[in-house]
Amino acid sequence: EPLRALVERAASRATSATFVRADARDIDIEGKRVLATTDSRGMRLELSYDKLVVAVGSQPNTFGIPGVAEHGMFMKEAEDSTRLHSRLLSNLEKAAALSHEGDKYSAEIDRLLKVVVVGGGPTGVELCAELADFAHSDVAKIYGSQISDRIRIVLVEVMPRLLGPFDPSLADVARDHLVSKGVEVRTGTAVTHVEAHDVTCQPSVPRNATPEQKKEAEANSRTEEMGCLV
Repeated sequence: EPLRALVERAASRATSATFVRADARDIDIEGKRVLATTDSRGMRLELSYDKLVVAVGSQPNTFGIPGVAEHGMFMKEAEDSTRLHSRLLSNLEKAAALSHEGDKYSAEIDRLLKVVVVGGGPTGVELCAELADFAHSDVAKIYGSQISDRIRIVLVEVMPRLLGPFDPSLADVARDHLVSKGVEVRTGTAVTHVEAHDVTCQPSVPRNATPEQKKEAEANSRTEEMGCLV
């Protein structure tokens, strides 16, 4: 839910509450001011306060994997879902156009229609289920089965099972549900490198893995093309 709506509801129960969307750059402790900017052009705001609470939130964790920050898509903010939706529609339109040439561009169509979701937590599991529903309903209706049937959704999770913090029985239900929708679930798999059009994965190893175990995992790595990595 947009933060502004939450603040407006809080304002109805408090003496005052105001929402300002800006990037905090500095704090003048003696003057009790927060110095902020609204964009990259450096337009400055000075916000006074009586008491200051610093809640910095979080940034997407790339785990130091090369290429994730440059080529991956994230699901942290409302704008992220808009960007993902735009990428998916763009890839669908390109695939639909190329399909008029028969099998000439078959490999490129398969690449465009492959979505890799990294992380088998609640967000990743829910996203895969929503993408599968989208493929079976809206895509099939608009683009036809010749496109919807070629969509591949791959869920990659480094741990041995999905939904690690939850009860194993829930993880089994979630996995069975995704598989029934056509999602390819790969547990015990780590992403090691990402490029604009491909991703490299290998079997995951424990933190205390021996050099031999790491070498064996690297030997079993594979790179595959994809249209979108989330």
